[in-house]
Amino acid sequence: VWDTFMVSHGGEDWTVMAERLGNGVAPVDEHLWAESDPLIWARESYSVVETQVYADVEDGGYVGQLYYDRNRHTAERRLQMAGVRLAALLNHLFDSAP
Repeated sequence: VWDTFMVSHGGEDWTVMAERLGNGVAPVDEHLWAESDPLIWARESYSVVETQVYADVEDGGYVGQLYYDRNRHTAERRLQMAGVRLAALLNHLFDSAP
């Protein structure tokens, strides 16, 4: 659901969305997210899944506009976090390379 629906349902071109989300990251958030541990990322994601992603969806249930409206902000925030964290991880790997 969050891999496709939350991105495509709003109708925004993905390149425009990527630019908007990238430009919307505050420097303080970027620093906090980049410095954290991948184990923390996994725990955060698990918590979001338990409390939000599937909290109100029955097996085989319908996911529509109400679900989108309720979860859009969190999905976009998680995309921002993922982008910052991936960039930090890649920078670390390339900085450490011989």
